[in-house]
Amino acid sequence: MTRGAAGALFWRWGPAALYAANIWVLSSFPGGPKLPVNAYVAHSLGFGALGALLWLALNRPTRSPWRAAVLAAVLAGAWGIVDELHQSRVPRRTADPFDVLADFGGAAAVAFSMAAVASVGRARGRPERDGLRTRPFRA
Repeated sequence: MTRGAAGALFWRWGPAALYAANIWVLSSFPGGPKLPVNAYVAHSLGFGALGALLWLALNRPTRSPWRAAVLAAVLAGAWGIVDELHQSRVPRRTADPFDVLADFGGAAAVAFSMAAVASVGRARGRPERDGLRTRPFRA
């Protein structure tokens, strides 16, 4: 892999990977954090951000934004399952299947919203961002 390709790979996937690592660290604290909102709302918002970062990493001019949204939602949902399994091993934490549903729902809602916005832009012939370059979309 060339230096430029490695840098592009880092900037494309690095934010999503760092955010997923942040979720892992936050779920490692015994007892869990005290939040000012309902736990399911917090899960939806947190994994919604992960879904957005995964969608940005997966979206390409040659790929349907809807396919990127499905992949982002599935990957975020899978990370939610891994996170809940991890929490089941942390003292004073439990694994809740409804947390996984909130994780997947938040990630899917944000990823599909981003796909909808991208589809409108593509339909209007606007250029799409690909990495650090802007290229016009070609069907």
